[in-house]
Amino acid sequence: MSARQNGDMLTGRDGSDFMWSGGFQNVIFNYESPDFPSLRAEAYMDEINGGFVDAYNPNNAITGFGLGLGRSDILQFQNLALKYGTSALNSAGGNVTISLNNSSDYFLGDGSGNGILGDVCLFEYYGNKMFVIDGDGSGQAGGGDIMFDVDDSITSAKYDASLDAFTFA
Repeated sequence: MSARQNGDMLTGRDGSDFMWSGGFQNVIFNYESPDFPSLRAEAYMDEINGGFVDAYNPNNAITGFGLGLGRSDILQFQNLALKYGTSALNSAGGNVTISLNNSSDYFLGDGSGNGILGDVCLFEYYGNKMFVIDGDGSGQAGGGDIMFDVDDSITSAKYDASLDAFTFA
């Protein structure tokens, strides 16, 4: 699937989806799953702009500049309740900026790295930058989580309440 104009929405489905923004701006990469097991199935082995999504094995990620979610892309989860630490993002009432965590493999949204199912973080993980959802509630990035490759120039993710989605900078 490739966007055909600015603002197109591309929705992931179960199995391998190859989705491309095609140079267009504000392309929405949408996932509709209501829970984490469903999201694993929906996102498993997807590619977004040539960057691999792997819910089970972070070693399968493709790394590099220009691969994965980029600065003009939007990542949306229509039916999934995500958190930054203990704060529910969809009820945060505003924007939340998530800085790159390149010092550990622990989710840091609550300041402690405690396991919180649905916590999000931007990691430099196995030499690659990934937007990760804590899909197993362990608090540590690993095999039970859902990992979306981002362009290796990305240093922050922002939850944008007006879009109910994530943008990258």
